[in-house]
Amino acid sequence: MGHGIAQVFGTKGYKINLYDKDHEVLKNALNRIRKNLQAFRELKLSKGADAERCLRNIHLCRDVSDLCRGVDVVIEAVSENAKVKQSVFAELERFASEKPSCARIPQASG
Repeated sequence: MGHGIAQVFGTKGYKINLYDKDHEVLKNALNRIRKNLQAFRELKLSKGADAERCLRNIHLCRDVSDLCRGVDVVIEAVSENAKVKQSVFAELERFASEKPSCARIPQASG
């Protein structure tokens, strides 16, 4: 779900910091975004320039401090497990608290 959120915002011109603690998951997310953008082009739902802009706007982050650096909004997209979500938000608070105006938004699936 996180890759789809990143794709939508990236396509609209927003700078995106995308993070997962598992770097393979992160690389797979970027590959899924590329495949989605290619499918959109093939269906004539977007132009090549849209895909290029989207990919330019996505920065893969290796850690939470990099994720939170200079951001205005953090959208969490982890599994629907209360302990996992609490852990993620606790870690976000350590780094995002440097910018009190940063919005932290939980994402619910299902």
